[in-house]
Amino acid sequence: MTEERNIMENIDTFINSFISMYSQEYKIPESLKCKIQIVDNMKESTEAFMKKTNRKYIADETDYNGTTCIPNSIDDEIEIFISKKLIEEYRTNNWQFMCTLFHELTHAIDFYNYCNEYFQGNYDDMINRSDAYGFHMWTEFNAKYKSYLLYSRFVRKCIEDSNLPNVVPTDGEVGMQNEYVTDSIKNNRSDKAVYDIIQYLGRYYCWEIDYPDDFIDGKLFPDIFKQNLESVISDLYCLLKQTTDSITYYNDVARTIRLLMGKLVMIEHEGGIL
Repeated sequence: MTEERNIMENIDTFINSFISMYSQEYKIPESLKCKIQIVDNMKESTEAFMKKTNRKYIADETDYNGTTCIPNSIDDEIEIFISKKLIEEYRTNNWQFMCTLFHELTHAIDFYNYCNEYFQGNYDDMINRSDAYGFHMWTEFNAKYKSYLLYSRFVRKCIEDSNLPNVVPTDGEVGMQNEYVTDSIKNNRSDKAVYDIIQYLGRYYCWEIDYPDDFIDGKLFPDIFKQNLESVISDLYCLLKQTTDSITYYNDVARTIRLLMGKLVMIEHEGGIL
């Protein structure tokens, strides 16, 4: 309990140092208004924020480590909530809250840049747009790869164990991630499976960047990608990696994901959850 109390007493120092580390790799807009809060209950905090912005909160059973809540306008603060429990367990989860902070901060920057560029700073104007769906999917990929790349490099450099779980793509780690996304495709509805695929591709991109000989061109993609989804997964992966930040680009992402969802629905009917 002493160590947990010490980290919570110094959490602002840790957060500021991690943000400084992030800013050395990725640009943070000077005019971005963002508040980071450590909370006991993610669901209650998110519900309160959504009520404040007059939006409906769709609750689910996911125990999130962090979330980014978008206000109505860039004149207001984006609020990032991070689970207190995640921070208190930092010694057993390899400082995972650092990765969560990087992930949510990337979302905040992406949303700010997107709405500032295309919607005169009004976040509400992006709701129910085709390109906004593509943007949402792209920022999941972008946040996953940027946060995981920076985090895993830090942990590998600063912690002596060379085979740390979750940061080194050992055969076991790659196999576990491949099994997880395969199970999601077989057992979940297509929208949840798409989310898990996007997250998987973001992580895989980090592996490809740091270990290109092993992971280039989807060499170690799970079999289900190669057997059932090869062309559309390859197209989506290439598209997500070549960010161009335009309405046309986000529409292309949305269009490719809808093709993927059609394939996933076929898998559902051929022996998945239906």
